[in-house]
Amino acid sequence: MQKPFLIDRGSHLERQSACLQPYAVPHDEAQGLGRAHQEIPDKDEGLRFAIDRSRVTFSEFFRRLGDKVQVMPVQRPDYVPGSRLSHTYEVAALSRDIASELGVNADLAETIGLMHDLGHCGLGHEGERPVHAWAKEQSDGAIGFDHNAQAHRIVTLLTDHMSPETMGTYGLNLNTESVEGLLVKDMPYNDRDKPERSPSLEAQIVEQADDIAYLARDTEDALQLGIIKKQHLVTHTFFHEVIARADGWYANIRSRIIAALKYLLKQATQQKIKNMHIESIDQVYVASEQIVRLPEEAAVCMEAFRQTLYNTMYQGVHKRDFSDASEDVMRALAENYYARPNTTIEFYAFKAQANEDHCPRVRATCDYIARMTYQQVLQTAKAIGVQEREITALRSIEWK
Repeated sequence: MQKPFLIDRGSHLERQSACLQPYAVPHDEAQGLGRAHQEIPDKDEGLRFAIDRSRVTFSEFFRRLGDKVQVMPVQRPDYVPGSRLSHTYEVAALSRDIASELGVNADLAETIGLMHDLGHCGLGHEGERPVHAWAKEQSDGAIGFDHNAQAHRIVTLLTDHMSPETMGTYGLNLNTESVEGLLVKDMPYNDRDKPERSPSLEAQIVEQADDIAYLARDTEDALQLGIIKKQHLVTHTFFHEVIARADGWYANIRSRIIAALKYLLKQATQQKIKNMHIESIDQVYVASEQIVRLPEEAAVCMEAFRQTLYNTMYQGVHKRDFSDASEDVMRALAENYYARPNTTIEFYAFKAQANEDHCPRVRATCDYIARMTYQQVLQTAKAIGVQEREITALRSIEWK
């Protein structure tokens, strides 16, 4: 007898649940932490974190990542460096792979990976710093700006999901496990947003995958653009072993770095789970230490090389003009929109007030600026009279 082409939701749930370890976040709604507003799943919809993934990827804020800077804008005919969107996809894919191989919820890990950078400005980290400083000044220190906190704000307040159960509410109404996956350890919390639990293994995987993905991609970009040489890599024992197997191809250097770090991460995590006697999701939620992490020696080598990238690529001479211009342009945008808010900012201010945020007008201005894409920043800066030399410094750097 021919099997039906479509698998019903119940059978799919049963199959996927059978693949999970007992310490994984479950697929079943009945065993999960729920949503802020209860929804009745449609029999034709996917599993709960696949639904979350769709809501994120079809949102306006996700699309805007396609025109947001990762490290710096670069123009070269024969090479396309990493962007904020390509980095997001790489983190999501790597998170899904690691989660699947460790027997935890790959749908959840992928969803958190797709969300983790939603809060970035059009100019990336260079744009974040002046917006944070401006917000601090305007609010007498009451609020600031942090891209991790902004991602959480986007999915819980700024972008909406319309359904009969969520009418009159704000946010995408994601599962609690998805939302809490954004609450990373170094994020400035509001008391009401601070999680009651330690992070799930899936959330911890994304945090590690983020570091691995950007380190590997930025290494390839730095080599291709001539910002660093191979000598910078071989001075570090761990990366010498990685590069030694790279066969001279830049793309292979990236893939080798990813493969080596991923292998070490999985080995160390499996050993940590065994040593801590983790046998349930409840034990993960009360764990007093991080479970998903690289071995100490690899983490030290990775941090040492990250410092090399910081000195040569992230804060190098070639980026000085871009950094200085970012400071001036983002501050000019903030002051302009604070004095002359548009309808979107007024709507965000209304939401901020309903959310009982401190300084709703300042917060709404930050919300709007974080929403702006790279090209929008350039065009608006020109429209409000920012000096041409500042705008020129923000344009793509041409590499020969």
